[in-house]
Amino acid sequence: MAVTSIFVKTRCVQQAWHGGCEQSTPICSQTQINAVIAALNRIYPLVDGCFHMTSSLKDCLKRSHTGDCIWTCANLGSGIVGQTSGNEITITPAAFASTQSRLDAIILHEMVHRCGGEELDSEAFENHLFQSSGATAPTSDDFPKFRDDGGKFVNWNGATGVVTTKAGVNVPLNNAAFVDPNPTQGGGW
Repeated sequence: MAVTSIFVKTRCVQQAWHGGCEQSTPICSQTQINAVIAALNRIYPLVDGCFHMTSSLKDCLKRSHTGDCIWTCANLGSGIVGQTSGNEITITPAAFASTQSRLDAIILHEMVHRCGGEELDSEAFENHLFQSSGATAPTSDDFPKFRDDGGKFVNWNGATGVVTTKAGVNVPLNNAAFVDPNPTQGGGW
């Protein structure tokens, strides 16, 4: 299935006399829209081939080009490359300025959040599917979220960095990057 369009948030550029909107334009540029579509077309085959994802997660991820997902483009502040709120995924100019493989990893990361995944889930699947190119290791800000929230789709052993599916199958990724840097805080799911 090739993705040819996505639903993009719009802004009103011409008010009607009665207060409605007569004309609106997408918040994302056509170049940004094309980049998201291209990323989805690269991500979907990876999702299809990932044996570590549940069918419900795969199905949810594959709806990222349908009407239940709204894409928007905005600057969210220093160091932020993407954000998810409900069914809306925001990608920042910094993400679009990244390499294509990094943009793909960012988009997958946010898609997992949109599907109900916690930070652990998003980091795990980003690092599993894009570990050779595009993924970034969890940061010190991620580990408290790993400890506090765990994962909806995966479990984590903070002492070893091993991530497994809820069924107990090892998710291949760079385990050293997932070792809890502050194990006295508890950790591991």
